[in-house]
Amino acid sequence: MDAIALSGNRIAVLQKDGTVFAKDGVYGGWVTEVGGAQAIGLDGDRIGVLLDDGTLLAKDGIAGGWVTLGGGIKSMSLGGGLIIAVQNDHTLIGKTGTYGGWITLGGGICSAAVGGTWIGAIQNDGTVLAKDGLMGGWIVEEGAGSQVAVSGTGTSGTSDQRDTDCDNVLNPVDNCPLVFNPDQKNTDAVNIALNRPGQDALGDACDNNISGDGYTNAQHIALGKDPTKYCPIMRADVDGDGAVSILDFVKVAQKFAQTFTPDPTIGLDTGIQRLNQDGDNKISVLDFVKMAQVFTKPVTACP
Repeated sequence: MDAIALSGNRIAVLQKDGTVFAKDGVYGGWVTEVGGAQAIGLDGDRIGVLLDDGTLLAKDGIAGGWVTLGGGIKSMSLGGGLIIAVQNDHTLIGKTGTYGGWITLGGGICSAAVGGTWIGAIQNDGTVLAKDGLMGGWIVEEGAGSQVAVSGTGTSGTSDQRDTDCDNVLNPVDNCPLVFNPDQKNTDAVNIALNRPGQDALGDACDNNISGDGYTNAQHIALGKDPTKYCPIMRADVDGDGAVSILDFVKVAQKFAQTFTPDPTIGLDTGIQRLNQDGDNKISVLDFVKMAQVFTKPVTACP
């Protein structure tokens, strides 16, 4: 079981495989409603389902037919006869009942919930908002919220930091605080463990050198190469002329025996940091050994 919703005498369950079941009462029989779901909601006789592809469905009663309410939806909430939804562009929309028309309620919204006639929302700057009904005016409840809960009489937020990109990872620990990346994938984070340079604290979604080999993602793609694959030839080509030559050795030799402190906030290594070949933060004979292994090879030979 991945989620459960209760309303009145009805129970709805979302299984881990995305199948939604519903039943009336503890002793009623389960009815398979739909598959491919990521979220469910109940409000009286109404059932709401958000599919994996962002389509929002609703139906009135277990035996009713599904109505498609729209696409491009990130999250939804049902309550008090209302349906609200946060779109992928962080616009909050709401409607009365299954067949009502959508009304735009605001922008820059990370999450929202409805209870009774009250609607609560968290903006991407952490501000907690509340309003009574679709047509009510927004009231600023507090700042720096990350979650919102709504009852039939009001709203509350939990104090925390901002989540500017609305990916449910707070800015202080988000490796791409301005880019939506809930998976927080950081390909070059393993480089240091593999005795490779180029490790940084940036997630792939905002890293201009995902692999850390010194060639930008765009350069990889232009060469028909996978930007997530580290290539030692590209790393050794410190002058960026497309092949490892004596000129690259000369550039590295000019900084021989020097050490440096890597900057984890930059994706593409620059300066002396770009010359390092083995990830030990100093220029030594070990760097020349690495370069010698790919001497004369062109970057087009990268896998």
